[in-house]
Amino acid sequence: MKENPLIYAACDKKYFQTHAYAFIKSAFQVHHDVHIIVSPEPGEKLEERKKLLQEYLDIFARKFDTSINTLTIEAVADPRACAKISNRKERIVFYQSLRFFYINKILRNNDRPVYMMDIDSLVRKPLPSIHKGNLGIYLRLDNKTGKNRDEVLGMKVLAAMIYCTQPSAEFFKKVVEYIDTHPRKYFLDQRAIYEVYLEDKSVAIFDLAKENILDWSFDNKSSVWTAKGKRRRRDPVYIHERLQYENRSTIARKVIQILYRIGMIRK
Repeated sequence: MKENPLIYAACDKKYFQTHAYAFIKSAFQVHHDVHIIVSPEPGEKLEERKKLLQEYLDIFARKFDTSINTLTIEAVADPRACAKISNRKERIVFYQSLRFFYINKILRNNDRPVYMMDIDSLVRKPLPSIHKGNLGIYLRLDNKTGKNRDEVLGMKVLAAMIYCTQPSAEFFKKVVEYIDTHPRKYFLDQRAIYEVYLEDKSVAIFDLAKENILDWSFDNKSSVWTAKGKRRRRDPVYIHERLQYENRSTIARKVIQILYRIGMIRK
């Protein structure tokens, strides 16, 4: 097994266009290979639109030097997306869940650990192989926050980063089964992880929170910054760092930060 973990994320095209460049560049700078899954908007002619999307992704990938690190950007026509998802919340939940639909394929094709994370993350330091178990979950079991019981239970874990290895495949199969058999409500992916965590004792799970890798307060010492929520995505410290990875000029960075501050850019 390779010791150097793969970095993996999944998203829609719009979020990809905003965050993928900095995500890939940050991972490459600390010598990690990257795999990204991108799905077209759910709806008719999905296979045709997938092919068009792949053409765009192939052109985008040419921006990166892959002589040292590998980059795979893959368009998918997920069967769950064959019909239009009109409800905005349900569409968001579909994309939040997308990474789990393909993690076992990623694990089968890569003989190494995989860090599954949000694409708005910035990988600021090399990430280690961890030998404390087969699956690392960011646990928040004491969480009481949430508007209702579903949200409280859905925030008992954090899905912004998960440490995955091949022996955790059965765990993720059960996560996907839970997602596919429950209504698309916010935090469904995290609720699925939490419920399977309570039920499945066959995989050796460790608490990823104790590894102090992930951070959404943007501490300079942290290995990975994640833009947890809209407020964090618009945080000037995070934006400054993201724009640096995008090789923006000093003037461009200042202009973009001003536009964020006055609300003209809100993504």
